[in-house]
Amino acid sequence: MLRVHSLNAFYDRTQVLHDINLRVDEREIVGLVGANGAGKSSTLLSIAGIKTRMEVVRNNIAKVIQEKGNARAARILSLGSGPAREVELFLAGASLKNRRAEFTLIDQEQSALSYAVEKTYPHVLNTKGQARVQCLNMSFTDILRGTGSLASLPPQDLIYSVGLIDYLADRRAHALARRLYETLAPGGLLIIGNMNETALSNLWPMEFITDWTLYYRSDAQMIAWTEGLDPEMARTELESTERVRLLFVRKR
Repeated sequence: MLRVHSLNAFYDRTQVLHDINLRVDEREIVGLVGANGAGKSSTLLSIAGIKTRMEVVRNNIAKVIQEKGNARAARILSLGSGPAREVELFLAGASLKNRRAEFTLIDQEQSALSYAVEKTYPHVLNTKGQARVQCLNMSFTDILRGTGSLASLPPQDLIYSVGLIDYLADRRAHALARRLYETLAPGGLLIIGNMNETALSNLWPMEFITDWTLYYRSDAQMIAWTEGLDPEMARTELESTERVRLLFVRKR
């Protein structure tokens, strides 16, 4: 049914998967088990042909920090951060050049946040105070209800969530998009990723193989989340595999 031979994956020049071999026979059920950051999601997303969404995010992190200059630290928030591999790799390879960045990672799994702190800490030290990473263990339900500590954060220059909203029905997805937009600073950018509704269906790799039941959305469905917000800009684009659609919203 499924054969994977010598699967390798890279984020830029950093190799994250090394010669993965996998065989799943007909009627066989196989579980992929590993610690946070071991490569479970990277393996499944690579099999499905999806891993470029985090490359898009990393490019925008670099762009926002560059645009902010040295007036103050660029404030960047990741919702549903997981182990925040993109932040680790950005800090490992970036030269901030007298610019500063403050990352806030939000997830409801404390183990994922602990892993993120462990992996980013050496790179944060190397920046000599130019970068800071804080983690908030927060329920997504609290964020939707407005009862979490999201409101206590200063306005953010970049907010992204690329692995969460696919699981939410449209009413909750719309509410979450609004909540995140309200947390942006003027001129701030919101990026939301969602599996794309496409003729080249994601059902086979995502649901039949990995048992991930998701909501697939079109350009019109994601743009509809910005109704009533009056943004400076709202558009969607597809990453290179065309399996993930990314919503970009710029606040006035």
